[in-house]
Amino acid sequence: RFSFAIKQSDWNDISSGVGADFGMSVFFNSPYDLRVKYAEQSSPSGRAGIQRGWRIIRINGNSNIDTSSSSINMIVDAVFYSSQTSFTFKKPDGTTANITLTAKKYKTHPIFADSVYKVDNNRVGYLVLNSFLGDTTEINNEFKSIFSKFAQQNVNQLIIDIRYNGGGYVSLAEKLANYLVPNNGDHQVMYKETFNSNLSDYDETALYDKLSSVNVDKIFFIVSDNTASASELLMNALKPFVSETLVGP
Repeated sequence: RFSFAIKQSDWNDISSGVGADFGMSVFFNSPYDLRVKYAEQSSPSGRAGIQRGWRIIRINGNSNIDTSSSSINMIVDAVFYSSQTSFTFKKPDGTTANITLTAKKYKTHPIFADSVYKVDNNRVGYLVLNSFLGDTTEINNEFKSIFSKFAQQNVNQLIIDIRYNGGGYVSLAEKLANYLVPNNGDHQVMYKETFNSNLSDYDETALYDKLSSVNVDKIFFIVSDNTASASELLMNALKPFVSETLVGP
């Protein structure tokens, strides 16, 4: 049950950050209220201007949208497995928009947002990271730029939003951990990887090598049941060195 099969070409696309669909994910806010979870900025949905939180009220003219099995099957096929689908969206201002999406290849961008907020006497940095897959050079460069901004604005607490992050490259999780770790964790053990006696040559101990002057005293991780793998490694590796709060189910 923990195995799956995928075409080599599809895996190459996924692991390098290439999508080939609408670039949109959805969720039910209530049994009769289907919403946009997110839209990849370079995808067909992102280029069409679709925004998180928009309500989907019709799919290919069908307004019977609910959590029944027949409706769920229709939604999954239309959103994730169709080459073209027509949607009617209801925006927060009450207006509607009819948009037909055609699946195309696009470059994914796992860093969805970054910002800084002043809360009481704290400067709180906020980072949304939806995956540890993609163009590693681009992601590493963006990490560097974001944490330089956090340092310039004297960020002392962080919110890391990984609610949709199912994992990916351990190397990227290590890189982010080296930006997040406070001073007291520098050069300490990040994690140990051990194998049985037949493969003990692969045993590894990873140490922190701090990459930013940002020195936080608290990190809030926004999580969900989609938060897994390298995301869990990130949280567990930082736990001995900084106060962590998990926000989510």
